[in-house]
Amino acid sequence: MFHIFASREMMEFSLALPLCYRLMPVGGQWIEKPVLRYAFIGLLPKEIISRNHRQLQNAMDEEYVIKNSKQIASLLLDNSFLSAFGIIDCQKLSEMFTNKHLIAKAATGLICCCMTELWLKSISNHFNLNSANSEARAMHV
Repeated sequence: MFHIFASREMMEFSLALPLCYRLMPVGGQWIEKPVLRYAFIGLLPKEIISRNHRQLQNAMDEEYVIKNSKQIASLLLDNSFLSAFGIIDCQKLSEMFTNKHLIAKAATGLICCCMTELWLKSISNHFNLNSANSEARAMHV
């Protein structure tokens, strides 16, 4: 079965489009491939044109942050790099963690903050381990 978006030419064309034509904010949501959607109005069913795959992803993000809010709060509030650099406001974040609706609303941002914090911690651990290894080697020489 052939799918219209699966043709190589269509993929190359869509990847060549500037980002502003590939992802557009509309009504508080990000619409992916708006130019391609507009191009096929009348040719494809309305349900296909208006399908938003991000809604499912957002729902999973919301469920994840609500179920793991204590772990996320611990990661971001207790001696985090993001708070030390002034990127996140610990007081506002603490207040947010008392309200499930606010946590759900900020789910994608919280997940991005967690990923960034974990990345910063891994870099810090890497350099601390490397400097400790260098010091240990210097002592053995």
